[in-house]
Amino acid sequence: MKFSTRILIVIFAAIIGLFALTGFALVELKQIMMEERQGQLSALVEHATASLTKIYEREKSGELTREAAQNLARQTMNDLRKDDRYFWARGFRDDVNQIHPDPKRVGVVDKDGNKGDQYRAALAGGKSIGFVMSEGTRPGVKNTVPKLYAVAHFTPWDWIVGYGAYVDDIMTVFWRNATIFLGICAVVILLVGFLAFRMSSSILTLLGGEPHDAAESMKKIAGGDLAVDIPLKKDDKTSLMASLKFMQVKLKNLTSAIQGNANTLSSQVRQFDDATKSYAEAKTDEGLATILRAVKNLGKTADILEKSISRFKM
Repeated sequence: MKFSTRILIVIFAAIIGLFALTGFALVELKQIMMEERQGQLSALVEHATASLTKIYEREKSGELTREAAQNLARQTMNDLRKDDRYFWARGFRDDVNQIHPDPKRVGVVDKDGNKGDQYRAALAGGKSIGFVMSEGTRPGVKNTVPKLYAVAHFTPWDWIVGYGAYVDDIMTVFWRNATIFLGICAVVILLVGFLAFRMSSSILTLLGGEPHDAAESMKKIAGGDLAVDIPLKKDDKTSLMASLKFMQVKLKNLTSAIQGNANTLSSQVRQFDDATKSYAEAKTDEGLATILRAVKNLGKTADILEKSISRFKM
């Protein structure tokens, strides 16, 4: 695998990790914001049921009739309305509106699909507060927007008391932060990619090729293969591969010289052997002179061979 490919794998791993971390952070942010909104709505509904409980206690004491108590509850809850934020109540079982900002809808079965079933399901299991996410219409907005409802069962009158709030602002904050985070991720990715590219380019320039190729060439030369091909880039004289190529050439020259001197020495040994045999047979002055010349040549060749070998530092 090429060194550049390995760098790309590292970069892609960093990108994936960064996006995973960003996604996790955004999901956590959205969850926290939604939990905070649920906490706000839950507190409002609890306050509403507390107010209804106070009114119900006046009914129990005989101070108010059931009808008067419920009318007082409607007035109290309606007084808390502000713009599109209001409390409402409907029958737990019959979905008849008991408290509504539109007086014409009080006492009428609320025909809103299966919301009544959703409210009852949210309160199943004896939950004190339930939550329902649904699409709702918002004044001034053409399309429906997500709306979160918090509901409670006011058992003395068998009412569902609720309060709803639009949560499109949460999605707005979510996407704004997502844009910021993704922008930061893009900058970090570009920076990491640039630094990785520079590092890869610097390392490859220093090596003069792929690390694997350099290692293989060194391994072959160390094993005695001086014929290995070491490719160099144009005008490369300073990289590791260039130094390896220079070492290869020197080793070739040295081994060639040693081999040549060894051949010469071998030839001179044979000549010395022939001269010795000839002198042993004739015992002439010329034969002795031949032996002396052969010895002298052997000494010179041995000296040259010794100098060649001494160039290898042990």
